[in-house]
Amino acid sequence: MNKLRFHSWYKDVFIANNTTIDRSLGGAFKYLRLRSANDSSCVVMIGNFDVNAQSGSVTFPVAGTWYDYLRGGTITRYWFFTNFQFATWRISCLSEQKPW
Repeated sequence: MNKLRFHSWYKDVFIANNTTIDRSLGGAFKYLRLRSANDSSCVVMIGNFDVNAQSGSVTFPVAGTWYDYLRGGTITRYWFFTNFQFATWRISCLSEQKPW
């Protein structure tokens, strides 16, 4: 995560004063969306912090291909609103630009 924080594509997301943070931290399924007004890059972190599989929904800022920084895969979102089914203790950090 530290590499992502200091990468030039995401610099404003992590250090700008006008970063928009949307979050849902209640319950077992949680998400955190970070976006800077000065930067087109966005980071969405999603996780299941339960001992059982959980489902939840996240609204993505843009449709398209998102890259999972922690797991190394991709997901394609055709709609902004997306439902997820996550296994026990799964965490994903998604970005709209390929970080590797």
